[in-house]
Amino acid sequence: MSNTYTNILSEEYLLGALLLDPESVIMTLRGDGIDQASFTTKDNQRIWTMANRLYDDGRIHSIEVMDIEPDVLGSHEGKELAATIWRLRDKCLGLSHVKQHIETVKAYKATRMTREASSAAIASIEQGAEAETVIAGLQDKLNDALLQLKSSKPWKTTEEITEEMVGIIETANRPELQTGVSSGIHSIDHHTGGLDKEQLWVVAAPSSCGKTMLMMQVAQSFLNQGKSVLAYSFETSAGKLGIRSLANGMNIRGNALLARQGEKLTKSDIGRIRTGISEMNQANNLTICDNYDLTLDSMMASAAQRKKLGFDIDLIVVDYIQLVSVLGQGKSREQEVAEISRGLKKMAKQHGCPVITASQLNEEGKTRESRAIVNDSDVMLNINPAEEKVEIFKNREGERGVALNLRMNGQYQRFEEYN
Repeated sequence: MSNTYTNILSEEYLLGALLLDPESVIMTLRGDGIDQASFTTKDNQRIWTMANRLYDDGRIHSIEVMDIEPDVLGSHEGKELAATIWRLRDKCLGLSHVKQHIETVKAYKATRMTREASSAAIASIEQGAEAETVIAGLQDKLNDALLQLKSSKPWKTTEEITEEMVGIIETANRPELQTGVSSGIHSIDHHTGGLDKEQLWVVAAPSSCGKTMLMMQVAQSFLNQGKSVLAYSFETSAGKLGIRSLANGMNIRGNALLARQGEKLTKSDIGRIRTGISEMNQANNLTICDNYDLTLDSMMASAAQRKKLGFDIDLIVVDYIQLVSVLGQGKSREQEVAEISRGLKKMAKQHGCPVITASQLNEEGKTRESRAIVNDSDVMLNINPAEEKVEIFKNREGERGVALNLRMNGQYQRFEEYN
């Protein structure tokens, strides 16, 4: 393999440190995501594999004397491997730079993963694969490469835990440090702390009970705070969603905007429309994808593309989860919806922002097609229009089962609190 895609010096440093102090170093390397694929020569991979096997068998001393144990080395390649081990041990300069070399090895592994993913994508294109399939596969592999760069030990020490606890308590008691963004509805924010990064919110209700309205009200709150919103709409055109936003943000009756039931725009309405549209164009922080054929993979690809073009994403709206499709065949609809639910949670983590979506409820009051929607959600709001309530059905970090007095106001496209 070309030297462009590997760093033998760092690989050998880590293996030398492992041979010097296997009991502490091997767990450090494992915790930081080092594995066999992190090494690029045959001998380096063999040494890593054997050391791990001996460690798991409780034979730590055998790692320290690996070069003289014939049952470890094997007779036919023993001499060559023994020479490599002696050289690594001789070159080892201690443990002081382990962390630095871990980061180097991880970076080169991520580079190799990126190159392999790109080569596989080119080969698929040359074989006639559809562009959407190739892009989706490439995006997943590139995300894996990115995670390799960010990977670290999967545990936290007591000291790290207590530091994180103090940080959470300080943030909760200092409003200027809080990370949750207001939903625009005080009672929801009071119980949930607002929409936080990497959270998946689900608005659930039977058909035509205000799911889109509530989501767009949350989106409008983000827009009012100067945040950027990316929305995927499978039922409503971008223009009509924009009108809902305008009705909510500028207090203009929806019937007048759409000339329904004989209502007409007043001069005041026209002035507010002009102001609202001007402010929307100036802010330039709302993006809507209203292609009804979007799949989960194409949504993830378009969000990544939008980010790459330099646009911030502070909130992702998906209207709604049962209308999203996935590539591939042979899966039940329940499996597909579960995959979509996990994909939306993955999007929240990838972009460091909340994702809010809607789900229909069946006649029994349960989410249609998959229970994974409830499992994956951090916050789930159930709309009950008959009783003029919105229940916090699930709240991963707070009180649940709370019924909020919220009445749907269709004219202004929002839910309003009442006593």
